[in-house]
Amino acid sequence: RVSPPSDLFLRAKRFPGLIHQLVITDPRRPEIVFELVAGLGSAESTELFRAITSSGSIARFKHILPSVSGKRSMEDLLRELGGYSVSRPLVFALLHRFAFCPSDPTEGRRVRAAVGRGLKNLTSFVMRTAFVVPKFESSKFEDVFANIAQDVFGGSDVDSLNIMAGLERADELKIVDNRSFERQLAEIELRDNKRALNLLFGINAKGQVASDAIRKEKCSVEHVLPVSQTHWDGWREFAEEDAARCIYRIGNLVVLPKGENRADADYNGSYAPKRAAFARSIMDMPRSVADKHNRWDPDVVRRRSLALAKSAALTWRFSGR
Repeated sequence: RVSPPSDLFLRAKRFPGLIHQLVITDPRRPEIVFELVAGLGSAESTELFRAITSSGSIARFKHILPSVSGKRSMEDLLRELGGYSVSRPLVFALLHRFAFCPSDPTEGRRVRAAVGRGLKNLTSFVMRTAFVVPKFESSKFEDVFANIAQDVFGGSDVDSLNIMAGLERADELKIVDNRSFERQLAEIELRDNKRALNLLFGINAKGQVASDAIRKEKCSVEHVLPVSQTHWDGWREFAEEDAARCIYRIGNLVVLPKGENRADADYNGSYAPKRAAFARSIMDMPRSVADKHNRWDPDVVRRRSLALAKSAALTWRFSGR
């Protein structure tokens, strides 16, 4: 039906960035891709997997993602992992085991649940790591993920689907530990807008009613205290030194629809106009900021950084620990 697991693994390791190259030379590749995700849960899931394994697919996500109403679904996990090609061999290995799980109903349920935990834990590991480092270095995880993928391919029981031990061995930053992850995230300066958007959008979506109606590509990162010093005169709670330290802390960041993010002086000149705009937002996070904070100062940024770090740990949590 498909190539032997050992052959699949070797090709996955050789082409860690593009799963679709595993099957590109096989005339049966559409059937193979379908079998890999058969039973994943919905036609949308199958289409999503096809999108992840083809080039230029990200723009199509908005047409194929089903309603998730604020809950992290299989589609959320695969979409986030799709941005980190180093994870592809391990994603492929887990989905391979899923597609060919035992016919016995009880054992099949156990395998499907274990695969789900594996994908969730892999996503949490990758995203947590990406949030706390200046640059996610794929080279550090190529051998680790490939070796775990080999164990998954070669396994025959549910225990072989538990990837946490392998992830913990690779956890040089100690991000698997919630307290360590929260402390690091609360203290960093997150200057990369892509990573900041992943963080803020994920946290917002977890609590947003009908979050499926809001697409990440339609959103942007807002710095409450603005980046440009030309606007700092109206932020009297911040000395220049405090402002420089606070701008890129996660507590100073908010996710907004692009249409709500403005660059004019009236909007950025002080907290009052921003708070009024946040209160009218269609997104939960800025409305929450407007409701909870009637002023903006370094202490608010510090306390909100800690709160967001705890929310991130809950959003990208680990199962089975």
